[in-house]
Amino acid sequence: MHPAVTALVKSLTQGKVALAGQSPDQLDAVSQIARVYEIARNALEYRAQHLVRRAAIERILKRQMIFDTNPAFLTAQLKQELQWARYISYAELERVNWTKIETSITRHLSESSPDHNWLVGLISAEVEDEINPNPDYNRFTYFAFHSLRQVIKDQSPDLDLLLFVAADRVYAQSDDQQISFHLYQLISSQAPGKVLDETYRQFNLASHHPLLNPLVAVVRKHVGPLVLIRDMYFSEPTRFVDWLENSATFKTEADQVLSKQLSLMRGRINTAVFRSLLYIFLTKMLLGVGVEMPVELAFKGKIAYPVLAINLLAPVLLMWLITFNIKLTGGAERKLLTDRAWQILAEFSEKPLENDFIYSLQPRSSTLTSGVFYALYALLFAIVYWGIFKLLTAIGYSFLNVVIFIFFVGIVSFFAVFIRQNSQVYQYKRHHIGKTSIIDLLLLPFVVLGSWVSKGVARLNFLAFFFDFILEAPIKLLLKVLDGWAQFLSYKRDEVVG
Repeated sequence: MHPAVTALVKSLTQGKVALAGQSPDQLDAVSQIARVYEIARNALEYRAQHLVRRAAIERILKRQMIFDTNPAFLTAQLKQELQWARYISYAELERVNWTKIETSITRHLSESSPDHNWLVGLISAEVEDEINPNPDYNRFTYFAFHSLRQVIKDQSPDLDLLLFVAADRVYAQSDDQQISFHLYQLISSQAPGKVLDETYRQFNLASHHPLLNPLVAVVRKHVGPLVLIRDMYFSEPTRFVDWLENSATFKTEADQVLSKQLSLMRGRINTAVFRSLLYIFLTKMLLGVGVEMPVELAFKGKIAYPVLAINLLAPVLLMWLITFNIKLTGGAERKLLTDRAWQILAEFSEKPLENDFIYSLQPRSSTLTSGVFYALYALLFAIVYWGIFKLLTAIGYSFLNVVIFIFFVGIVSFFAVFIRQNSQVYQYKRHHIGKTSIIDLLLLPFVVLGSWVSKGVARLNFLAFFFDFILEAPIKLLLKVLDGWAQFLSYKRDEVVG
């Protein structure tokens, strides 16, 4: 094996590290109330399931820091609230090194940070990593970075940083908070000193770099074989090394693992669609009751219920149209995927499959050609939005109704395309320019709008703010009282029974 593959295999625990469980078996009244609240709260934001607990940790820290920034206090509150909401089982509660978590919080809060919210997010990612340690997962991310580095030959001085962030975002499906923590880990192991300041600088450099999004798109096309390799390991950690002995055994096992993962993918797609529609429904109700209906009553004296119904049902129909015919990997694509997975492990530094090299992420068009393309790009947006506006006003839409319709079609289009992209993780597209259908062309303005709106809504989610800083504090206080009352009753029962 290549030294890079040998180093990966030696670094793996081969199943010796037990992963965190899902939830405790025991249910009590306090846990049930806390869990119901968390389900309602999580519905207000669209977030992948594996990121929910990290986000909850961040919410708890931000709320509790309003009252007290003492690390011991914050650690105790985290421990209690995570247990209430069943984000952590009783077995995990005893296994987690809470002293280490308190030490980490103390260290970070003692450092001067240019951005408090960013710092709390980084802390939440470190706490999540301590609760659910999985070094093997991170080892594969580093391996994916080095593998992808073989095929990308760009001259950008920031390529290594951008590729690491892109691999972490696509391959490991990390959010910004986790990416910040992973950068912190790398920088602290290489350059002692003002690690936090340097991490913040590097994270912002990557996040705002014009080459990051093109690189993310490239990584998405090449990541399929690397995901398959990781899935093979986690399906049978103790047998993974044996599968590397010859290509026939590896490819047979790879195809079996791939079959299982593809059968699970359809369920993941349905779950993602449901979560997206629930988020959109709640947002639509908020805008409808808080903005659309009052404005209609003020200016027209009545509410156009058919228009409201169309605005509610159209996004659902659009989501279904985009996601119902998602095609998963099959036939020749599966063989190409398994062949490339074996080639990565057997010939790590050799030339990849034909046309796999990406020599530059920079646009190849001349300045004049790029200007023409951008002008046509802007014209496409104008034509699509003008056409939608004329069509909707012709059937009785007001200007506000049109704006809200476009707003939600944009969000749905973005979520639907995002779901479709994630469902194609087991595809290996290599380096070629994909074809664009007429539907994709017409949806593009809405996808761009949805991307911008979803980020803006995340920052201006007033309902989430209401939950986090107005509703959540009294609810958690009530839970604390109920928990104490339950413990008192349990004590009195044992006292009476003897």
